[in-house]
Amino acid sequence: MAFNYGGHRKHRVQNEQLRAFMSQFPNQVAALQEHDSDTFYQLLPEGEHADSFHICLGIDSDTGHDTGLAIIGRKHSRASEPCIVGVELLACRSIVVDKKRDKGTTPIMAARIHWATPNRPPLVIVNMHFHHSTAKPNPGHKIAYGNVLDLTAKMVLDYDANLLIGDFNQAAPKMKEEMQKRLMLAVNDDATDSPNFADCIGIYSIGPKPPGRNQTRFHTWTAMNGAHWPVVRHYGVQPKRTHQGQ
Repeated sequence: MAFNYGGHRKHRVQNEQLRAFMSQFPNQVAALQEHDSDTFYQLLPEGEHADSFHICLGIDSDTGHDTGLAIIGRKHSRASEPCIVGVELLACRSIVVDKKRDKGTTPIMAARIHWATPNRPPLVIVNMHFHHSTAKPNPGHKIAYGNVLDLTAKMVLDYDANLLIGDFNQAAPKMKEEMQKRLMLAVNDDATDSPNFADCIGIYSIGPKPPGRNQTRFHTWTAMNGAHWPVVRHYGVQPKRTHQGQ
């Protein structure tokens, strides 16, 4: 699950809708932007509490500030079976949008999910919130725009990330192209489209083979008022038959 519940989505009616989703689809992992711990606790389904989750906050390693990013992992499944044993923060950095006017930052975090299932490889997620001014990019923000993308690609490479998730704002349509250019990855034949969508919440898989077909909509879901539809895109190298590729 990926969602940003900041801004006007903090209203009670949206919170109740999100609570219903979390009850109906008890996801194992969620990547959050504009995270607020008090709001999150209010969203938990009935019978669940903070101790039900491993909560990994995106604390900037340079400033020590809470960036509003978080990745959470459910400790037990609906059947009360062990699910996730830990969520480890690997790194968290922020790119300043405008130093003179201090208009905000673009935070990026990397975290590793440790499963309870024996021999199951960890899942590494890079989670980010692309500041809307930098994401356009408007004049005066082009350098910051490139710096954000460079740092994102570096985190993906440094920590061998499996997923890139975030609220990308207006940068969303170009994220696949920009990451492929920086990671120097070949494009799979079924993922060569250049998405032109207005949505900003994205889930990008990184690997030798897409886990499924690209999706621009989850038609079986219902959109919350004021929320963007999530978008799934894949970028990676050509499929390989080697053990490492698999």
